[in-house]
Amino acid sequence: MKGLLSLFIGLMLSTFSFSQKHQRSMVDFSSYFTLKAERSAGNEKILVYPAVVDNPKGETGKFIKMYSRRFNYLLQNRTNFARVYNHLYPDTLTMTRRYTDSLQHNQVFKQYFNAFTYYINSPSTKNSTKIAFSVEEMMQVASKFFYCDLVKPDTTVSWHVCVGFNGLQDVVFDKDYTLLEAFCFEAIFTNMLSEDPEKSKFMDNFINYVTTSTNKQKQKFTSNQDLLQKVKHEVFLSMEFDKQLQVTLLDYYYKNQNNLPFQIEQ
Repeated sequence: MKGLLSLFIGLMLSTFSFSQKHQRSMVDFSSYFTLKAERSAGNEKILVYPAVVDNPKGETGKFIKMYSRRFNYLLQNRTNFARVYNHLYPDTLTMTRRYTDSLQHNQVFKQYFNAFTYYINSPSTKNSTKIAFSVEEMMQVASKFFYCDLVKPDTTVSWHVCVGFNGLQDVVFDKDYTLLEAFCFEAIFTNMLSEDPEKSKFMDNFINYVTTSTNKQKQKFTSNQDLLQKVKHEVFLSMEFDKQLQVTLLDYYYKNQNNLPFQIEQ
């Protein structure tokens, strides 16, 4: 677990006053989440991944469905599922039951889940003090989703933006940014996939940064690995200070600040 988890949990407990009257001791996670499994194209491996169910029930379920990306981020990065339940395939019902049962014992996941659903279940505490992150912290976290992953035979660099395989795996922060990471993932993907080209302009910038950095670093080429590392980190830095990305994230934040358990301070 990255960061000072004990500090984070202590802060969450004091900030949100997660007493027993505000927390549900037992959440029926099977009402909200499932574990999907399928054979790969070559039928060689079993692909297993958690997801939000198609029609989650109740007000909490509607909220989870509406903001499924933030919850998918938690499921992908703060729960155990990789190669844990593969031996049960093709019994996906048992796989899902075992997985959702395990969430009851995952105190770390439950803290984040409670944080994201807190204001639904405690409407009288809308004005509670929230954890504060800076714009600089937001941009530092968001930039790590724009990941250069491979040097192709023609020495161009491929890239992706992904929920699980990204630059956050390679960095150690001095505080826990899990909630901010989930928000950034949701904001990036929501706007990246928008039909409005204005909302995805930061992707054009990203692609241009990759091309520009690759062309520059190829002049000092020593190896594919060296090229990849230099381009990757140069692009991270470019995205960290990309104004279009910052505007996009802040716009998404202001539209959703009432359903987020933190605030972004400028």
